[in-house]
Amino acid sequence: MDLEVRDYQTIIDAVRYYIDKKELLKTKYSLYLNSYETFRGTYSALVLTSVPSDRRIYEVVHMKNPETTTVTSYLQENDPISYNK
Repeated sequence: MDLEVRDYQTIIDAVRYYIDKKELLKTKYSLYLNSYETFRGTYSALVLTSVPSDRRIYEVVHMKNPETTTVTSYLQENDPISYNK
């Protein structure tokens, strides 16, 4: 299922509001939708910024009924651990 333009804009606006409200970045930045998935009118997305020093992953969850959008962020680690079974 393709992401509608309205939903894409909601994701971008929500992350921009989150970053600005928390004053996380002091420089100009662009946002990139890294991935998303939908399930029964609810979607979640992962968003990254264009700032190399910003190691956060922004997670957006948007529910259509009731219409609610939440944003959280996580720091990426420099030394991830791979698990191979």
